[in-house]
Amino acid sequence: MDDKMHELEIRIQKLTQVHATDRVRQLISLLIKDIGEKTDASTIRIPCPLTTTDLARMAGTSRETVSHVLQKYKASGKLMIESKIITITDPAFFMR
Repeated sequence: MDDKMHELEIRIQKLTQVHATDRVRQLISLLIKDIGEKTDASTIRIPCPLTTTDLARMAGTSRETVSHVLQKYKASGKLMIESKIITITDPAFFMR
């Protein structure tokens, strides 16, 4: 239990001490680790539908910032979003 609390404390510190765009990337990284499902050798799907408002609340930033960051990631081919389901096409980008 102590290890789990320490891990959660570190997660909170990471999400509160960086720029908003980095918090969105770190949030996606945490979602990959916690609930991500491999769909093939190079893609991971977040199986629950998430809105930009949901992501903004989790990352502690505005909906507009999340929307802007997600659009940037989609344009660069790092992820896809269909019916509020996020598919990560470049998991290594988010795991660094």
